[in-house]
Amino acid sequence: MKLYTSLLFLGLISTLSFVASDSVAKNEVSALQTFKEAIFDDPHHVLSNWNTLVSDPCEWNGVFCNGPRDHVIKL
Repeated sequence: MKLYTSLLFLGLISTLSFVASDSVAKNEVSALQTFKEAIFDDPHHVLSNWNTLVSDPCEWNGVFCNGPRDHVIKL
């Protein structure tokens, strides 16, 4: 039962992770999340605002989007 609850919670979190980032393609947000997870040391906290639950990826440090803000064009 505990495993089922954990999996259900994980599914919920995964679904909610894209709520704040509807304007940018989901595969691009997923790629940014994967990139952040691969960074083991961020001493200057450059990636500290890379949080899909609370902000638009186009507003993240170092992320640049196109005019309509629907695609990441540069890191």
